[in-house]
Order: sequence, then C-alpha cells, then structure tokens
Amino acid sequence: MKHLALITTIGLAFSLACAKKRPVEKVQTLDASRWAKGVFENGQKWLYKVTIVNNTANAALGFVGLQSDMRLGTFRFTENSLEFLSSEEVFGDDTNNAKVINSWSGTHSDYHRAVVGGQVSNVESENDEIPWNEKSFFIVDWTSAIVSEEDSFGYGIRGSRCFDKAGSRLIKDSESIESEHVTFTIAVDFKGNGKCAWTDDIQTLHYKYSFIPDKPTDYEPYVYTGEVDPLMKKYGYFNTVVPRVDANNRLQYDFVMNRWDPKKTHTFYFAEDFPNEYKWIYNDPEAGIFARTNKLFEENGIATRFEIQDNDGSKKFGDLRYSFIKFIDHPERQAPLGYGPSDAHPITGEIITANSMMWISDLKFYALRYRDEVEYEKIQDASSSIYREMGNILGNGPTNWTETAGFLENADLSFYYRYLVPEFTYSSPGNYFTRAIDNTPFQGYERTNQYIVDKLGPTSSLPTHLQATEETIREGLEKYANAEKYGNNSFTVFEFNEAIFGNSGNTFQDATSEQVINDILYRVAVHEFGHNLNLRHNFYGSVDARINRIRGEDLSLKRTSSVMDYLTGSDEVGLAYDWEDYDRAALLYAYSDGKVDMAKKTGIVHLYCTDDHEFFNPMCNTFDQGATPTEILMSMIDNYDSSYRWRNFRYDRAIWDTRSYEGRMLQTMLRIKLMVKLYQETFLPSQVAQEMAGLDFLSPTFKDNLTAFIRQDITEAVKLSAAFFAAVIKQSSFDRDHSNLYDEFTGQLKQVGIYPDKAWAQRFLMFDDAFPLNPNFGFIPVSYINLRSNTQIGPVVDSILFDSFVNAGEAPYTDFDDLGRLYYGINAARFFDFEGEQGAVDLMKIECFTSRTFNSQFGVDSATLDPGFNRLTPDWATLDANANDYFKTETEVLATVINDEVYVTGPTKNRYAAGVFLNNDLNGVLNSHRFYKDITRGEVESCQ
Repeated sequence: MKHLALITTIGLAFSLACAKKRPVEKVQTLDASRWAKGVFENGQKWLYKVTIVNNTANAALGFVGLQSDMRLGTFRFTENSLEFLSSEEVFGDDTNNAKVINSWSGTHSDYHRAVVGGQVSNVESENDEIPWNEKSFFIVDWTSAIVSEEDSFGYGIRGSRCFDKAGSRLIKDSESIESEHVTFTIAVDFKGNGKCAWTDDIQTLHYKYSFIPDKPTDYEPYVYTGEVDPLMKKYGYFNTVVPRVDANNRLQYDFVMNRWDPKKTHTFYFAEDFPNEYKWIYNDPEAGIFARTNKLFEENGIATRFEIQDNDGSKKFGDLRYSFIKFIDHPERQAPLGYGPSDAHPITGEIITANSMMWISDLKFYALRYRDEVEYEKIQDASSSIYREMGNILGNGPTNWTETAGFLENADLSFYYRYLVPEFTYSSPGNYFTRAIDNTPFQGYERTNQYIVDKLGPTSSLPTHLQATEETIREGLEKYANAEKYGNNSFTVFEFNEAIFGNSGNTFQDATSEQVINDILYRVAVHEFGHNLNLRHNFYGSVDARINRIRGEDLSLKRTSSVMDYLTGSDEVGLAYDWEDYDRAALLYAYSDGKVDMAKKTGIVHLYCTDDHEFFNPMCNTFDQGATPTEILMSMIDNYDSSYRWRNFRYDRAIWDTRSYEGRMLQTMLRIKLMVKLYQETFLPSQVAQEMAGLDFLSPTFKDNLTAFIRQDITEAVKLSAAFFAAVIKQSSFDRDHSNLYDEFTGQLKQVGIYPDKAWAQRFLMFDDAFPLNPNFGFIPVSYINLRSNTQIGPVVDSILFDSFVNAGEAPYTDFDDLGRLYYGINAARFFDFEGEQGAVDLMKIECFTSRTFNSQFGVDSATLDPGFNRLTPDWATLDANANDYFKTETEVLATVINDEVYVTGPTKNRYAAGVFLNNDLNGVLNSHRFYKDITRGEVESCQ
C-alpha cells in the first residue's frame, strides 16, 4: 500500500506539473484596443487636440494638418463609454455638470481564468462576475466612435455638408496608452450624400488624437486690462478668453495673450518627409527664419529662443508633445497655400506646441505660369478693355485716377493720415473676442430675389441665376454672422486664389523660376511661423509701407510693413528674407512683457487690421497695395483685371473646381462697392474734427486741409468704383467670353465665362445692398442713386446709371437689360425729392394711354403716328384743361404705339426712359412701364 500511495502521489505531482506547463489561452483579437483604465482614472487633467494626418488622394474633404482647438479636460468612464470632459468651466469642478467634449463607446473588461473543479483553467475569458466599475480595462468600439472634430476645427472642413459618415476604424499600431501620453488614430470614411454633384463617392480622413498631462508651470500669462486695452489696436496677437467668476458671483472674462514662455528655448522638428532642398529656409545660419528670430530677441536682450532639429523618426506629426515644420508635396484639393496653427493653453494662453505647414506640389507650375504671364504681357495691349472703357467714362487715363493721393507726399499730412486710419477701422459686433451675440448688422439683409423673379415673369432666363445669387450672398454673410467661429483664433490660413497672381508681369521680367519659388516659399514660411509665435494677420501692412515709402522712411523695395500681410506673388518676389518692421515691434513687445516697445523708440506706430476687420473695411484688404482709397481701389481693380487668365482658364489643372467662382466674384465686387460706404460713413468732417480735438498744437487750417484731401480722394474712389462696374457690365464677348467654353468632344471645361462678373457688377451698380461698415451707423442703403445730387460725384454717377439703364451691353441672357432696370427701380423708389415727385424713380417712368385718351390729352391723333418712335411737340396752350397734367411741362414727348396703346415718356422728367425709347428698344419700353407701375403702385394698371 505504501508503494501504491507513493506512486499515486508521484502521478498527481507529475499531472500538476504538466498542467502548469500548458500555455494560457489568451483573448487574441482585442488586445490592441484594450486600454488600462488606470491611465485615465487618476484625476489627471489632460490637454488634447486632434489632427488630420492623412486623407484620400486629392481629397475634396479636409486636408492634412487641419486640427481642432486644444482643449483641457479630464476622463470619466460610464457604463458604456469613455468621456472626455471640459475642465474650462468656471463654476466648480462638478463633473456631473461638465461639458462632454468627446466620447468613445465601448465595454469594460477584466480577463480571468476560471476555477473548474478546484483547478485554475488555462483559458482566459471575460470576468462577468464583477461589476463594470471594478473592471480594470476598457475596449473601444471603433465602429461606433463619435468623430465630431470638424465642429471645433477653427478653419472648418469645407464640403462637409456633402458627405455623411459611413464608418470608422482604428489604424493599426497607432495606439499608445501611457501615463505621459495617450494617442490613437481613427480612419473615418465619408460617403457623398448626393447634395453636391461634384463629390467623390468615398473620402477617408485619418484623425490623430493626442493627449498630454497638464503639468504645473511657472509661466506668467500676459493679461490685458480688458477688451478695450489700447494694445488691441497697436499689435495683433492671438488671445485666449478665459471665463471666471468675480466677487459677486458674476461671470467675467479675462483676456490673455497667446505666446510661448519668454524665458525658455523652444524646439521645432522637421517632419519625417521634409524635403532637404528647402530646409535652408529655416536652418540657414544667416537668412534662416530661426536665425533671424533669435537674432531679433538676442539684440534686444530677450531670453526667448527657437531651435530647429532634424527628425530621427520618433517624432510623429500630430503628436501634441512636439512642434513640426511640414511641407506637403502631394495635391490636396481643399488645402490652402500655408497653415500655421498653434496650441495655446485654454487657461493661461501659453503656447505648448505649434505646426507650420505649406503645400508645395504646384509651386514649380506656378513659376512656369508666372513666366507665361510675362510673355503674355509683352504682346498684349498696354491697356485692358476694362481700363479702356473706364477711360471713356471718366474722360482721362489711369495715370490720373490716383492723383488725389498726392497729399501723402507731405510728411505732416501723411503722419496724421496714419494717425486717423485706425479710428475708422471697424470690426464685427459679434466676434469671438468680444463674446457678443448681437449680430444686428446682418439681420438687416432680409431681401429675397423672389420679388425680382416674379416681376421678370415666367419666361425669363434669369430666375435660376437670381436664386443662386441670393444663396451666394447668404452663404457669404454666414461666415461673418457667425464670427465667433471664424474670429480670434489660431487657425488662420494663407488662402491661395487667383489674386496672388495679380500684377505679375513687370516684376518677373528678370526673376528666374528658382527665385520665384524660393522667394514665395520663404515669405509664406515666415508668415506661418509668425502665426506659430502668436501674430495675427495684418492687412494694413501694405498701407503702412506705402506711407513710409512716400515719407522717405523706407526707400527700399519693401511693399508691406508685415510678413503677416497677404501680398501678390509679384510683390513677394525680391523682398528681404527677414521679418518686417511691424513684426519686429510686435514680437519684441510680446516677449518682453511690453518692456521693449519699438513704437516709443522710433516714434512710428504701425497700422494694424486683421480678419475681424477685413469684411467691414475696403482699405483692409488682402493682396492689395496703396495707402489711400483711390490707390487701394486701383490695386484691387488691377488685380481683378490681370488675374483673368489664371482665374478663367484651365491652365492644365486636372481637377478644376469652379464652384466658388460666383462667390469670389461677389466678394470682389462687394469690396469695391464698399467704397460708397467709406464715403458715406467715414472721415466725415465732424468725425475728423472729433478725433483730432485733442491735438491743439495743430492749426484749424491744417486739420481742415487734411480732411479736404482725404474726402477728395474718397470721392474719386467712388467715381472709380462706379466706372469699374460699368466697364465690367459693358464687357463684350469679343474681349472676354460671357459663357463657359467646353471641349466639343470630351466636354471638358476650358474657360469660365464672365457672366457672373457682369451680373454682380450690375447688381452692385444699380441696387442698394446694405452691407455693414460702421456698426454704429445702422443700415444706410449703399446706393449710387442717392449720390446723383452730389456736386462732385453726381454728374459721373448719373451718366453711368443712365448708360447702364438704357443699354447694358452684350450679354448671354436677353433679360439682362431688364434686370438692371428692375434693380434700378426698386432702388430708386427709396429716394424722394422735396417737391412731391419721386424724382429718382420717375426717371424711368413711362405712361400708357388708350388711343382716345391720348388724342384728347396730347392733341395728336394716334393713327397718324409713325411706326417706331415719335417725337411730338403738343400745343399745350390749346388743350387747356384736357392737357395731361404730368407731361404738359415738357416741350416735347416721345411716343410709340404698341398693340393699339400709346406709350409716352418725357425727355426731361423721364430721361432714363427716354433713352430706352431713343435706343429703339420696344421690349425695354414695355418692361420699364411695367416695372415702374408695379414698384410705385403695387400693380400694373390698365392704360389710362
């Protein structure tokens, strides 16, 4: 028995030993997405952002590098999800009421090996014997993950309304779940929803999420004195608006400057795929952007430094722990030319990381295009068809059109002109920075084109276009009506459009393609790095530089005082590889806490306006030059004219997206029409007197002269704007095709016609769209009609309106003339004289009479009238009481018979209508009569 017991004991021991050696069967398929909850459940606050790091080739949705706001929050598990909660609230840390920034659905997990018959199994399985909140892991269900980052992208995903989410999945090997960094990348598929015919079937975006712990720091924020701090007008920085509760438990906001810690050195890395041929732009020891920046700080005793390093492959783009310089060499349909977002702490404004990105895939083609433009300008006529027609209208040539800007040659006048410009620079009342919700300036635009569609009648060829026009206007205004989304944030982009090619010929005569590429690359690169450091756009840079050049302060080739301006390509070529004067002053002030103020040292306060101001100010523009309204306007007109070949021709573009053409023409024409607003609401004598009231050392005569010079220049700008609209309206198809041109065999679009240009020009010339400028002025109609009585502007404007009313020139739509007349009539009905007559609208008045009534009131037998148009000189004295009361003051009347009814107008009272008669436009007579009656009486009455 003892032997048997020994054998049994040995057998059991052998059996257990064999069991221990058997491998544990683990759960295989879920390990990659199984997160340890301890990383998230420690109460740590995290900073996070999400970046698009890959997309479908030539995607129509988003672009590589587009990123969300950086947010501060904490993680919380619920039974079915992992939530990221905002920690930016001001009313305590109650997570039950905290805003959910993002969430990921999933299940809680804890594996164990069950005990079977007193023995531990070698098979792992989910432990369902403990509640979810005691489990140690969480498994994300990526197919149902919520991806809502497009709502927080400062730039927005263009075209997102055209796609619906089709599915999502985790990118393999993209997860890293650690206590110091959490990251993962999700691929999200979007399917075209049919709302946009141009959308591709499937688009895929890769969203990289990156979280880092929010650690204590000795950074000292720069806090503004408030939203009216004078620094706001002086330099443009990105700012963070921080909510807080005051002693009375009322919500308040602090305004802090976004910037890097001034006491430290900050490192950027070249992205892994950065081309070696362009690294010099950043790391050249002399001209490199980092060397220029460090030299600026060193020479002024500021400790801030920046360094650029190569990437050993361990730093992955989109990782919040690192800052990157990235050039993208593959085509992206939605990408801008440059993009320079920075990630600022939501409470302190300290910039943690930043990225500079540029899209270089087409730069060589752009250089070739420039050379082509040079050759084209050698053979084309010296003056364009636009300029020729403007010259016919104005009676002189382009060299005369900016003569009123000559007052800037006087150093004192230019100095105080610069002093006044900021006082007439306006921003949206509903922008992000002011936290206002009053968008009143946009609520006034409620007019619909349905009225116009109805009046043109069912046979008109224009109703579809008019409805599209109305939609374009509203979409254009939506950006500004929702200014909080597009306002003061760090997501400004360097937009690339045809305007960058304006005025290219002369500058590029001697420039090589390599120089063109290098110069533009450097200027865009330093522009984006400026955003990285904390600088906002400054579209007054060109105005500032022009004043400096005139005053002799800057005799170099400088065309702007700031790299944060937008210049045309020709203006960028040949400029210094360095920061400009405004940028130096702004950077030194920011990183010295205001101790280094170049304005006090030099006595020059630079001009500044940015995205918030652009829509409201015709002098705050992208891609322009000049300092006064006439110079700026002529720059805009020149850019429009010289960009025609790039804007309207295919130029070998494989995908030519022309959907935004009409909207871009709206923006161009709108900015030119704003010169009327500038005349109506700014630099008025009373306003200038008020702004200069404290300058008692200036004589009254000097102040009056300055005001007169400025007003004269704005007056000429209004004339130029009206002449430009008229010239565009008159463009013949011989000069520029009105309709789109297609290849007959393939159907490929070869050329975009200028009919949208003509339609917008006609609308802004004849109509009274009330767009905002000075928000304190309310809605004054922006109309040329009410300028007819102005002694300086009136004669030119009246001649232009008359000519466009009578004959709008060649157009692809037969109703084009009538549309202009209807625009004019609706507009003119707003303006009355003080003698009981509706003066402006009566210029288009045509009355209709039966043969009997006409014979008795005019003393002429209608049966004797010639076919066509007749000049009649009624003997009013012999008609006595039967004479027509309205027309009897006319020496002669014009009449024509249509369907046995007589249509009559007067050459003096109804001069515009008389022009239609004399132009032998029978259809114009009928419609002018119909429009007049409907506008003034509400119906088309039967003939008298």
